[in-house]
Amino acid sequence: MWTRWLIEVRMDRKHRVGQYCQWDCYPSWQGIQILEFLRSADLSVFKEKLKSVEFAEEEESQKIREAGWVEKEAFSRNTWSDILSLIYEWKVTKLADQVDFKEDWLFCEWYFLIDLDENTYSMNWELFKLDNLPSNKEFLERFDKEDE
Repeated sequence: MWTRWLIEVRMDRKHRVGQYCQWDCYPSWQGIQILEFLRSADLSVFKEKLKSVEFAEEEESQKIREAGWVEKEAFSRNTWSDILSLIYEWKVTKLADQVDFKEDWLFCEWYFLIDLDENTYSMNWELFKLDNLPSNKEFLERFDKEDE
């Protein structure tokens, strides 16, 4: 099923990641994947790596997609929340900036925000503090009606 969504990461009062994704985004899958990344990653290291990430200009984005460069994965709608690990592992430093998709109320069905300034993770505006993340079960209980 196509469930279009966006993952945004904010730091230093600006967005650093604006990744559009097209497939099967549900709390029980991508919501949990992001939650598990946040639990396992050293966020101070992640912040440092985010500082070196930049957005490609549209012309450059097109060339990357066509050429099949290593960083092509960062420009794919199929990357899902793996974009976080790709950044964390220094596998990408250029991203497509698709953050405006969150404004498309008709087609953006899920919106994930990791706000490193506010120390929060939210999914469709359901807010969690990064220093007090819920268990997977507690997390899913907040979305069980929407996940059916």
